[in-house]
Amino acid sequence: LQIVLTGSDGNFNFTSEVVFSTRRPIYDTIQQSVNILITDSNWRFNYPRNKNMLHDDLQFDDLTSFLDFYAYIMLAFDYDSFERLGGTEYINRAQNVFDLGQNSGVQGWGRSIGAQRNRFGLINDLSNPAYEGVRVATYLYYRRGIDLFTTNPAEAREGILEAIELLQETKRSTSNNYLFDIFFGSKYREIAAAFLGAELETRLEAYNLLRDVDPAHSTEYEKLQN
Repeated sequence: LQIVLTGSDGNFNFTSEVVFSTRRPIYDTIQQSVNILITDSNWRFNYPRNKNMLHDDLQFDDLTSFLDFYAYIMLAFDYDSFERLGGTEYINRAQNVFDLGQNSGVQGWGRSIGAQRNRFGLINDLSNPAYEGVRVATYLYYRRGIDLFTTNPAEAREGILEAIELLQETKRSTSNNYLFDIFFGSKYREIAAAFLGAELETRLEAYNLLRDVDPAHSTEYEKLQN
């Protein structure tokens, strides 16, 4: 959690940019994988010196509810990586916090139209059944992919390909890219590295899939053609 204060009005009202990142252990190794990397540049809160911070799921607070919201989001991604749709409970909790924020009228908690890279866009897509493929792909990527890499690299690569194919299918049937960008933004180097030691046919299969579903990182994936 990195917080950069970007402004203050002198009355204990602050604006800030926050970066949230989580790491997940990779089975049977001492390595960790970046599960999510999310930036929120629109956090406004009031904090007088020595103010107590209390957790309350039933009452909105512009400081603690923001932290609660993203804590639930991070837990949801983590649980999804161990069990198929395992993070649903935490998505529901994050939705409840968002609803409190929306009703408060505080900036940053409103609903918006179209593809938005904000709290509304994040919780809206995570709660939308049309995007469940992204969450299932997270499970496949870890439990049928990365977690198997030390014992069976070939099977692990098959699991990763299965996850990418599901992401491709889901992306073609949806309109917002936020969840896909979160997935690949945290994993594109790891994905490329996983296929570098594979047979040429497997590398090219991965390259063609990745170039289609994640064109933003094509430069990294071009290594797979060599």
